[in-house]
Amino acid sequence: AALNCDSLDIAELRFSSPYWLVDRSGTRESSFGKLEFRRKDARLPTLDGITLLHRDCFDHHLDIVLAHTASNEDLATHSMKLPPNFEAFDWQTPNGWLELSIRIGSIQSSSILGASCQEFTLAPRLVLTNCSE
Repeated sequence: AALNCDSLDIAELRFSSPYWLVDRSGTRESSFGKLEFRRKDARLPTLDGITLLHRDCFDHHLDIVLAHTASNEDLATHSMKLPPNFEAFDWQTPNGWLELSIRIGSIQSSSILGASCQEFTLAPRLVLTNCSE
């Protein structure tokens, strides 16, 4: 994961991660499986649905891995470069289809002690229609 270190004063340092991914896909709360995020087969640091991303996430692929909740066995992998603003994708897994979107936004530096960070949000893709089938 990328980590910045800024010198603020004589005895003050600020450590920050410039890119985060927030998992709001809903898979952690379901029996569908759990999502893991990897770069070159190495699991990226994750805590409570927030993953610290690698510095070159716009240029190099991130692997989104659906793993079995109990056995941690890999069920399916989706590899992608993270988009500069928004991307929606469909992913066929052994447990069914996932329709997800990734969007990016900046975090107010005042809320994170002056650090400069960007947040990617992984969420279900929602399609509203007035058609009935």
